[in-house]
Amino acid sequence: MLPLTEHLRTLVSNAPGSVAFTGDGHTYLLVGGAETAKDGTTADVRLPGTGRAMPHALAATMVVLVLSGGLDLAVYRHQQDIDAQTSHYLRTYGPRSIFACHQGTLCRLQSAPDGIQVVATRGRPPLAGRRVPLPPSEVQETARRVHTEIGRVLRSLTQAPVGGA
Repeated sequence: MLPLTEHLRTLVSNAPGSVAFTGDGHTYLLVGGAETAKDGTTADVRLPGTGRAMPHALAATMVVLVLSGGLDLAVYRHQQDIDAQTSHYLRTYGPRSIFACHQGTLCRLQSAPDGIQVVATRGRPPLAGRRVPLPPSEVQETARRVHTEIGRVLRSLTQAPVGGA
């Protein structure tokens, strides 16, 4: 994960025209600029944001890599389950976890206050049609925040003990 984290930090540092948006309780920063989306694949760094995460059907399959903090996943079978606030599956993912959710999955993803993830999608990007673009000053602040957080993750990875006892 160390080379990926270093690569993300470089992409964020070199992305003055970054795209960032909020939605569903998270702030997203597109990694690498629009050129990465040419084949329909996008990668975003996701941080906790304002608002509340709500259950919804995913517009595209996504792969999530948790870099730090935690991420709670609640999966629902039917809209009635959402209405009754009864999830079918609950799981908390910690740092260095990776998982996928398929297009159409009814789910809610809620980050821990210190959570940071990389979200890769193919097809429609995250929250297409339900996102709120950030003004340029907030995009720059989000890029700085992501850069700082990835630096923190890098430091913790390089200081972590290798192997087991």
